[in-house]
Amino acid sequence: MKGVIPRAAQHLFESLDGATSHSRQNSGLKSPNKYSVTSMNQILQNSKLYSSKSWQMTVTYVEIYNEQPRDLLLDEATPHFERANVQIREDPRGRIFVEGLRSVPVNTIDELLSILNHGSTIRQTEGTAINAR
Repeated sequence: MKGVIPRAAQHLFESLDGATSHSRQNSGLKSPNKYSVTSMNQILQNSKLYSSKSWQMTVTYVEIYNEQPRDLLLDEATPHFERANVQIREDPRGRIFVEGLRSVPVNTIDELLSILNHGSTIRQTEGTAINAR
């Protein structure tokens, strides 16, 4: 059985493509593992191949850890001084948005799940003071 995110992604792409089904066995997000990283360059290169569709999709992925927002689509090797200042803001209409995140183009369900897996592998998983209580 697939998880919620892979099923929602499958439904989204089926709706966008007008297809009846995408067969995807055993898909899902990987458990966080701070030391494994998926190649984002391959995803960016593949996105150039899908230019004849009627829709565009981009993905951002943010984690809030110890009250600090963090862009999960940046390579961990990126020095901190080169990272954008990720901030949670509110616009004049009262809508909340996150500013400073890397936005990655997505064309297929496989690209989407690969990007989400990349972000999941670098999530912080250490305990915090609130978790210890």
